[in-house]
Amino acid sequence: MALPNPLCASDLARVLRGTPSSAHLGLNACLRPQSLRSLNMPMPLLTMALEGEKTMFIGDSTYVSTKGAVILIPANTEFRVETRPDPKTGRFFAASLRFDTETIQQFRQIYGSKFAEWDTSPKWQMPAQGFLLDALAAWVDWAERYGTDASHSRHRLLEILLLLARHGYGGNLLLSQSDSWTQKLQALFMLDPAHEWRIGEVCSRLGLSESTLRRHLTAEDVGFREVLEKVRLDSGLVQVLETDLQIAQVAMSCGYQSQSRFAERFRLRFGLSPVELRQTRRAGGGDVVTMARPV
Repeated sequence: MALPNPLCASDLARVLRGTPSSAHLGLNACLRPQSLRSLNMPMPLLTMALEGEKTMFIGDSTYVSTKGAVILIPANTEFRVETRPDPKTGRFFAASLRFDTETIQQFRQIYGSKFAEWDTSPKWQMPAQGFLLDALAAWVDWAERYGTDASHSRHRLLEILLLLARHGYGGNLLLSQSDSWTQKLQALFMLDPAHEWRIGEVCSRLGLSESTLRRHLTAEDVGFREVLEKVRLDSGLVQVLETDLQIAQVAMSCGYQSQSRFAERFRLRFGLSPVELRQTRRAGGGDVVTMARPV
């Protein structure tokens, strides 16, 4: 397939028309207006109208997509949507990308340390961008030529997320707006557990004042440092279980300058030390160790 360069929304519509929807790529075509209410996707969503107009109502805000303009929806956000066909062609056609949990987790694992360089503030709309149109068209072109599977689709989604994040449009997809404030902090800290997170920086990224964030966390009966340590220890647990890194390396990657301090907090949280847990991996099918907080 010879793709125009640069690509526009109409070009992408021609590329995608007739392509079947999949778990990650949703395509919606209609000849009459649609009006749907109380929609709530469990995963982050990127959607764009390529022909006609799509209007989404989220809380008190209204977002309109035409000619490839993008609307970015966090996971678990309730919204209402209306679509209108193009008055000239009588058709409506839209494409949506759905980013499943595993894709988001893989992206955080691979690129989390880069997020300090990127703007992750919430953005609900972005204009039609050539890099996104080209990436979608290339994905479909490759699938038609060579076929694709779930692993390849996830690779394409990671590529698109990277492009969006670098251009400052990743916040709504990577940091859910509907989670509790504890979960929002966890999602942010997971991007780079070793980072020296300060409450001022976090508030800037989340778009609220320190007093407001502290009030939210108090209502959830949790502290800022408590959430950070939980994320760091969870990251350490995975590395102790699933890698052969030395315990000192694991501690450093989780933000602990002292291996002994890491081991102390690890034991307090999980009921055994990192070394004891690592030994269970080498027992060759020995006793199962239950990781529980000490009573």
